[in-house]
Amino acid sequence: MKKRVTIITLILAAVVGVGIFSGCNKGIFNHTPEKKAQWVVDEINEELKLSQPQLENLVAVKDHVLSLRKKFKSEHKATHQNIIGLLSQPTLDQSKLNEMIKEKTAHVNEQSPEVIALFAVFYDSLNATQQTTFRDAAEKHMTKHTHKHHN
Repeated sequence: MKKRVTIITLILAAVVGVGIFSGCNKGIFNHTPEKKAQWVVDEINEELKLSQPQLENLVAVKDHVLSLRKKFKSEHKATHQNIIGLLSQPTLDQSKLNEMIKEKTAHVNEQSPEVIALFAVFYDSLNATQQTTFRDAAEKHMTKHTHKHHN
């Protein structure tokens, strides 16, 4: 179960992170999630010189991830209220908290096959040179962000 969450996190980090091909554009972080996602798609498209079918595959990943984000975001406030409710009690209801975590994990597990499949269609459509460029950029991005978290 943890492996699947890790895989989804890595895929999403790669999709978002590879957009950092042309350097850090801090202004992008002041935009909506849709604008950020489109910026990432544009950067990947520019760097990899995607064909129209490849671009359509990448846009499908972007659109699906954004739709999932909206779905999870709509549940976010209720989840926070539930957690605050649990924390307002003199003793923590561990079983209730554990159940909430199981529900969230189940949502991720339900959605992960489709995200992985869409990402695989995009990735598999890349030629060897494009895959190498994508991999290198993803590795560079993940390494950069790993160092941030450990410092």
